[in-house]
Amino acid sequence: MKRYLVLVFLLTAQLHAELIDGPANVREKANGKLLFELNDSTYVEASENRNDWHYITLLVRIKYDDMIAEPGDDYMVKPNAPIYSENGGQIGVAKTEFFAYGLWKSDSVYADVVIWGYTFKNNIYKDSIAEYDLQTILDNSDGKLDVASFEPYFEKHRFEKGFDEDGFLTYSKHGPDLIASPDWRVMLIFYERELIGIMYQNRLDIKHYKLIEDIRSHKIVFFENASDAVINTFKEKFYTIIKLAG
Repeated sequence: MKRYLVLVFLLTAQLHAELIDGPANVREKANGKLLFELNDSTYVEASENRNDWHYITLLVRIKYDDMIAEPGDDYMVKPNAPIYSENGGQIGVAKTEFFAYGLWKSDSVYADVVIWGYTFKNNIYKDSIAEYDLQTILDNSDGKLDVASFEPYFEKHRFEKGFDEDGFLTYSKHGPDLIASPDWRVMLIFYERELIGIMYQNRLDIKHYKLIEDIRSHKIVFFENASDAVINTFKEKFYTIIKLAG
């Protein structure tokens, strides 16, 4: 079941991704052993900037001849192995041996695998990070924000429409861990098409709000334009689903 969820998520994950400002080194941990190098404009799934480093994951193709099969679903990638995108173009190269999580056979030559590691903050284009753009929108807003004002943002960062019921509407982006079951990374909450709240995992500097709460590994904020009745209705209708999602 876990592998099935990973496969389904990976079919769309690279469309919800950040871009490498490269060439970029990817390491075992912050300032750790160099694992592989990625070319400029390679799509990755990136966590928030933590102490100047991003944890990243990505789906790639590597030749079977360039890997050693390990127990379970793992492979050991050989040094100097070329790393390819799903479309077949080379996007990087292995710098040492490292583990990859195997998913399925592309053909008799390549396997689709997930690779991961840490890269320095300067190796991710800032404007490809959803939270960076969202912070800019919030900081520059001089009034109410509605769904229409977010349409370019949703298209750029490939947000997906979520709940749509009784006047509530949500758009969300999922998190960076391609191996675990996908989770919401950021969710924008609208009521009657007006922004009333945001749920988020990564840091946002939200200055003015009516209510802020913890829900699982997330923060959820509601703005002053959300009445107590609207907030309570959202909680009653959707909190159980949100809590069960992770």
